[in-house]
Amino acid sequence: MDARDARAVLDRFGRFIDRFTDCFSRRVQRTAASQYIEGLFNDSERKSMQAMHGRLSDPIHYQALQHFVTHSPWSDKPLWDRVSEVIPERRGILALDDTGLPKQGRHSVGVKRQYSGTLGKTGNCQVAVSSLLIGPDLVWPLGCELYLPQDWFDDAHREEAGIPSRLHFREKWRIALAQVRAALKRGFQLTAVVTDADYGSTTAFRQGLERLGLRYAVAIRSNLAVCPAGARRTRPVAAVAKQIPARQWRRICWGQGTKGPLAARFVALRVRPTRSRGERWLLCERSLIKDERKYYVLNLDASASLTELVTLARGRWPIEQQSRTQRRTRLGPLRRAHVSWLEPSHRPHRHRLCLSPARTSAGARRSATDVAACASLGPRDHGGALYRQQPQPVESNRRLPAESAAEKMTK
Repeated sequence: MDARDARAVLDRFGRFIDRFTDCFSRRVQRTAASQYIEGLFNDSERKSMQAMHGRLSDPIHYQALQHFVTHSPWSDKPLWDRVSEVIPERRGILALDDTGLPKQGRHSVGVKRQYSGTLGKTGNCQVAVSSLLIGPDLVWPLGCELYLPQDWFDDAHREEAGIPSRLHFREKWRIALAQVRAALKRGFQLTAVVTDADYGSTTAFRQGLERLGLRYAVAIRSNLAVCPAGARRTRPVAAVAKQIPARQWRRICWGQGTKGPLAARFVALRVRPTRSRGERWLLCERSLIKDERKYYVLNLDASASLTELVTLARGRWPIEQQSRTQRRTRLGPLRRAHVSWLEPSHRPHRHRLCLSPARTSAGARRSATDVAACASLGPRDHGGALYRQQPQPVESNRRLPAESAAEKMTK
């Protein structure tokens, strides 16, 4: 991509972002939102507030930009509603996932030693619950919300972070179910729900999906107790899988990676999970190399084939691919360095929210890497192209984005 092509992409992107202008009622907020977006796409290697502000072509005061992200009273709901409106795909699989935000200190809202998929282990981090729509070709952000551990609801943390008294602790699976309902309310047709073991091992979460009439394929922990069809006693799924004869495992290719086909051995049987009515599918996966095991529960019909079960259970693979791509581009959200405190509206990580329309715009053109590549032009090169419609920076029509709605602080 040369400079001319990059400017053309930015020109289209600028027109797209203009669709989010009326999500802000005040001119000063629209101006700050525009400059924040410009900062995300400029050539500053480190996406801290100071670094981004220093590379803006026509910057507002630094404190004004900081105030917009941390304390300015604006709601995330209009932005998420607008993101949902502009997503062209209306049908697909809904993936629920955790987004881990590694931290060094203890003052960022919601930070705690907890498991992070980003770290691949337990560490000091924040966690956001996110939902994404997996279409035939692309993945679209639908929602994101910061998870607050129960420790953050004691008096000391409430006062320090400004957490309103009306807010109470919610488990991650409850946040995830709320995002499922929000997606349905916005008119998305969910063919199934997929998620990891943190959610799938929770009986109440699976029952909530069933009450909504949704199919699901959820990963579960190896100690989840089930009762195989025809058996009288419940056992952990790991023990059930060990007793399955080797000849019943089938090798199935479930995806295509950068180094070739992705395959594993699978076997499925009907079981009844504890505290559940009726039978479900237990899908067991075994690695071809290290004999690592994974387990899934699915509520598909009893007539479903093994290939159908594997295809749905492995439906989260596009998200894993996208996460790797984002970490290699400037669109990745996990290394930002701003801290936003919780406001009375309990809004999520504003950085991710402001990045949302950027991802949606890139996805609509099927070329997120092209948009990211434009950052190499530098702020003075692309600023005019992105905001060419505004003769005066203060009156700026630069529009904000609205993407992953659950990040509310980055440091």
